[in-house]
Amino acid sequence: MDRSRCPRRLPRDRVHQIGSDPLRWPVVTVTAEQHRDGRLGVIDVDVDARAGLTPDQARQLAALLIAGAALAEEWVR
Repeated sequence: MDRSRCPRRLPRDRVHQIGSDPLRWPVVTVTAEQHRDGRLGVIDVDVDARAGLTPDQARQLAALLIAGAALAEEWVR
């Protein structure tokens, strides 16, 4: 689609990845649609974890999910 001809700009995604080592534990990603006026639309917290987790990985995932939830809450304020 040629966005230069659109009468209004489409929302763009705002993305923040939490967790810096995807080879050791799952990555948590917080995304939102950011509209031209700065307001945020749909906010999602996503986990990239398809395999079984060790106890240490599960603890790390829990911490990353809590951090992702906190960031999502900041975005809606």
